[in-house]
Amino acid sequence: MALPSQNILNEIQNVILQGAALSRYFWPVRKGHKNRAEHLKRAFSVDKFSPLYDRNLRNAIEHFDERFDKYLNSGIVGYIFPEFVGPRPIEDGVPGHFFRAYQASLELAQNS
Repeated sequence: MALPSQNILNEIQNVILQGAALSRYFWPVRKGHKNRAEHLKRAFSVDKFSPLYDRNLRNAIEHFDERFDKYLNSGIVGYIFPEFVGPRPIEDGVPGHFFRAYQASLELAQNS
């Protein structure tokens, strides 16, 4: 029995959101929390080589509303996928817009 796409995407989104929260604990924006952050980094052996150090994903999540407004103002033409789980659809010249998606690679699935 296959899991519904919404359940899969909810779990993936939860992992990403929790990762963003952990990033804030280890590398807070405000300097007043530096002591706590240093203590946590030592306790969990986390350093700048951790994937949590990269703020790009964290910022993308926290500023999604701003990015979404820019996206909507750019004019949307093509297929719209509110939720999608599976291999990337075949390109047919019409752009696809994926809002919540996990696109599994066929090569990856075949090599597992």
